[in-house]
Amino acid sequence: MIERLGEIFTDTDPRYIDPWNERVLGSFIKLKAIIIEEKKIKKETKIKTEKLNLKGIKGPQKELKAIARHLLKDSGYRIAAYERGFMGGIVDVLAKDKNGKTIAVECGPCRLTKAIDYLENPEAELWIVKKDRYFKIKRGINWRNIHTAYRKRLLETLKKTVKRAFSTFPE
Repeated sequence: MIERLGEIFTDTDPRYIDPWNERVLGSFIKLKAIIIEEKKIKKETKIKTEKLNLKGIKGPQKELKAIARHLLKDSGYRIAAYERGFMGGIVDVLAKDKNGKTIAVECGPCRLTKAIDYLENPEAELWIVKKDRYFKIKRGINWRNIHTAYRKRLLETLKKTVKRAFSTFPE
Protein backbone atom coordinates (compact mmCIF):
# COMPACT_ATOMS: atom_id res chain seq x y z
CA MET A 1 0.00 0.00 0.00
CA ILE A 2 2.76 2.46 0.97
CA GLU A 3 4.62 1.83 -2.30
CA ARG A 4 1.42 2.37 -4.26
CA LEU A 5 0.75 5.69 -2.48
CA GLY A 6 4.29 6.73 -3.26
CA GLU A 7 3.75 5.90 -6.92
CA ILE A 8 0.50 7.87 -7.06
CA PHE A 9 1.37 10.89 -4.91
CA THR A 10 5.12 11.41 -4.55
CA ASP A 11 6.85 9.78 -7.54
CA THR A 12 9.82 9.44 -5.15
CA ASP A 13 10.13 13.24 -5.07
CA PRO A 14 11.85 13.82 -1.70
CA ARG A 15 9.87 17.03 -1.13
CA TYR A 16 6.69 14.98 -0.73
CA ILE A 17 7.85 11.78 0.99
CA ASP A 18 6.10 11.67 4.36
CA PRO A 19 6.03 8.28 6.16
CA TRP A 20 3.58 9.45 8.85
CA ASN A 21 0.97 10.68 6.37
CA GLU A 22 1.51 7.64 4.14
CA ARG A 23 0.25 5.57 7.08
CA VAL A 24 -2.64 7.97 7.74
CA LEU A 25 -3.75 7.98 4.11
CA GLY A 26 -3.21 4.22 3.90
CA SER A 27 -5.59 3.83 6.86
CA PHE A 28 -8.24 5.96 5.15
CA ILE A 29 -7.99 3.70 2.10
CA LYS A 30 -7.92 0.42 4.04
CA LEU A 31 -10.99 1.52 6.04
CA LYS A 32 -12.84 2.54 2.86
CA ALA A 33 -12.94 6.23 3.73
CA ILE A 34 -11.09 7.09 0.51
CA ILE A 35 -11.31 5.33 -2.85
CA ILE A 36 -8.70 5.60 -5.59
CA GLU A 37 -9.57 4.76 -9.19
CA GLU A 38 -6.85 4.50 -11.83
CA LYS A 39 -7.70 5.53 -15.39
CA LYS A 40 -5.65 5.32 -18.57
CA ILE A 41 -5.21 8.46 -20.65
CA LYS A 42 -6.42 7.79 -24.16
CA LYS A 43 -4.04 8.23 -27.06
CA GLU A 44 -6.49 10.79 -28.56
CA THR A 45 -6.11 13.00 -25.48
CA LYS A 46 -2.32 12.95 -25.83
CA ILE A 47 -2.57 13.84 -29.52
CA LYS A 48 -4.94 16.74 -28.79
CA THR A 49 -2.56 17.96 -26.11
CA GLU A 50 0.47 17.89 -28.42
CA LYS A 51 -1.38 20.17 -30.86
CA LEU A 52 -2.61 22.44 -28.09
CA ASN A 53 -1.54 26.03 -27.69
CA LEU A 54 -0.49 26.26 -24.03
CA LYS A 55 -1.40 29.95 -23.69
CA GLY A 56 -3.50 30.64 -20.64
CA ILE A 57 -1.97 27.79 -18.67
CA LYS A 58 0.06 29.19 -15.81
CA GLY A 59 2.88 27.76 -13.74
CA PRO A 60 4.96 24.62 -14.15
CA GLN A 61 3.74 21.28 -15.55
CA LYS A 62 2.06 22.93 -18.55
CA GLU A 63 1.84 19.71 -20.56
CA LEU A 64 0.21 17.80 -17.70
CA LYS A 65 -2.17 20.73 -17.15
CA ALA A 66 -3.08 20.60 -20.84
CA ILE A 67 -3.84 16.88 -20.50
CA ALA A 68 -5.90 17.66 -17.39
CA ARG A 69 -7.79 20.36 -19.29
CA HIS A 70 -8.76 17.86 -22.00
CA LEU A 71 -9.75 15.20 -19.47
CA LEU A 72 -11.92 17.69 -17.59
CA LYS A 73 -13.57 19.18 -20.67
CA ASP A 74 -14.25 15.69 -22.07
CA SER A 75 -15.94 14.87 -18.74
CA GLY A 76 -18.16 17.99 -18.84
CA TYR A 77 -16.22 20.28 -16.48
CA ARG A 78 -15.23 23.90 -17.05
CA ILE A 79 -11.84 25.18 -15.95
CA ALA A 80 -12.20 27.66 -13.08
CA ALA A 81 -8.51 28.42 -12.50
CA TYR A 82 -4.88 27.33 -12.63
CA GLU A 83 -2.55 27.49 -9.60
CA ARG A 84 -5.27 28.58 -7.18
CA GLY A 85 -5.71 28.27 -3.45
CA PHE A 86 -8.14 25.52 -2.46
CA MET A 87 -8.83 23.92 0.93
CA GLY A 88 -5.46 24.86 2.41
CA GLY A 89 -3.37 24.04 -0.64
CA ILE A 90 -2.54 25.33 -4.10
CA VAL A 91 -4.23 23.21 -6.74
CA ASP A 92 -2.73 22.98 -10.25
CA VAL A 93 -6.12 23.02 -12.02
CA LEU A 94 -9.51 23.71 -10.49
CA ALA A 95 -12.65 22.77 -12.42
CA LYS A 96 -16.39 22.77 -11.76
CA ASP A 97 -19.49 21.36 -13.36
CA LYS A 98 -22.94 22.94 -13.64
CA ASN A 99 -24.15 21.10 -10.51
CA GLY A 100 -21.42 22.52 -8.25
CA LYS A 101 -19.09 19.52 -8.20
CA THR A 102 -15.43 20.55 -7.97
CA ILE A 103 -12.42 18.72 -9.33
CA ALA A 104 -9.05 19.66 -7.88
CA VAL A 105 -6.27 18.41 -10.16
CA GLU A 106 -2.65 17.91 -9.17
CA CYS A 107 -0.22 17.41 -12.03
CA GLY A 108 2.66 15.14 -11.05
CA PRO A 109 3.82 14.66 -7.47
CA CYS A 110 1.90 16.27 -4.62
CA ARG A 111 1.57 16.37 -0.86
CA LEU A 112 -0.20 13.29 0.53
CA THR A 113 -2.44 15.27 2.86
CA LYS A 114 -4.08 17.01 -0.10
CA ALA A 115 -6.24 13.91 -0.49
CA ILE A 116 -7.81 14.45 2.92
CA ASP A 117 -7.72 18.27 2.80
CA TYR A 118 -9.44 18.55 -0.58
CA LEU A 119 -12.05 15.89 0.20
CA GLU A 120 -13.12 17.90 3.25
CA ASN A 121 -15.08 19.90 0.69
CA PRO A 122 -18.16 17.67 0.25
CA GLU A 123 -18.48 18.61 -3.43
CA ALA A 124 -14.82 17.91 -4.30
CA GLU A 125 -12.79 15.15 -5.85
CA LEU A 126 -9.01 15.04 -6.35
CA TRP A 127 -7.44 13.92 -9.61
CA ILE A 128 -3.72 13.30 -9.92
CA VAL A 129 -2.55 13.41 -13.53
CA LYS A 130 0.55 11.63 -14.82
CA LYS A 131 1.69 11.34 -18.45
CA ASP A 132 -0.08 8.08 -19.28
CA ARG A 133 -2.72 7.75 -16.54
CA TYR A 134 -4.58 9.60 -13.87
CA PHE A 135 -6.09 8.78 -10.51
CA LYS A 136 -9.48 9.82 -9.18
CA ILE A 137 -9.48 10.14 -5.40
CA LYS A 138 -12.95 10.27 -3.85
CA ARG A 139 -14.72 9.91 -0.55
CA GLY A 140 -15.55 6.32 0.31
CA ILE A 141 -18.50 4.88 2.22
CA ASN A 142 -16.78 5.32 5.61
CA TRP A 143 -15.53 8.86 5.02
CA ARG A 144 -17.65 10.54 7.68
CA ASN A 145 -16.77 8.19 10.55
CA ILE A 146 -13.05 7.90 9.77
CA HIS A 147 -12.63 11.61 9.04
CA THR A 148 -14.43 12.54 12.27
CA ALA A 149 -12.14 10.25 14.27
CA TYR A 150 -9.09 11.63 12.43
CA ARG A 151 -10.03 15.27 13.17
CA LYS A 152 -10.76 14.42 16.80
CA ARG A 153 -7.34 12.82 17.18
CA LEU A 154 -5.64 15.81 15.53
CA LEU A 155 -7.44 18.17 17.90
CA GLU A 156 -6.46 16.11 20.96
CA THR A 157 -2.82 16.08 19.81
CA LEU A 158 -2.91 19.83 19.28
CA LYS A 159 -4.40 20.42 22.73
CA LYS A 160 -1.70 18.27 24.36
CA THR A 161 1.03 20.08 22.45
CA VAL A 162 -0.28 23.51 23.45
CA LYS A 163 -0.70 22.42 27.07
CA ARG A 164 2.86 21.08 27.13
CA ALA A 165 4.22 24.23 25.53
CA PHE A 166 2.54 26.54 28.05
CA SER A 167 3.32 24.34 31.04
CA THR A 168 7.02 25.07 30.52
CA PHE A 169 6.49 28.78 31.29
CA PRO A 170 6.52 29.79 34.96
CA GLU A 171 3.48 31.67 36.19
